[in-house]
Amino acid sequence: MATKTTITELRKMQLPDLEREVTSKRMEIAKVRIGIEMRQEKDTAKLKRDRRDLARLLTVIHEKSLNVSQKSATVPSTRSTKLRFSSKQ
Repeated sequence: MATKTTITELRKMQLPDLEREVTSKRMEIAKVRIGIEMRQEKDTAKLKRDRRDLARLLTVIHEKSLNVSQKSATVPSTRSTKLRFSSKQ
């Protein structure tokens, strides 16, 4: 992911491609972090940008996993969303 990829472009990607991008982004973050610690990296904001890119990738992967699990679930949830409190203790 050399250029900044928009979230819509990420959502169009397949899951294996996204996972490959996550792996490469994590390696890139590690290299930048080491470069900053050794005072070789001049652009310290690159770490922040790369971490945000990684978060975007992980968000899209999470969204895709939720969509798959929601489509495969055939039984609706029976869990009540309201909390019931008793006035007696």
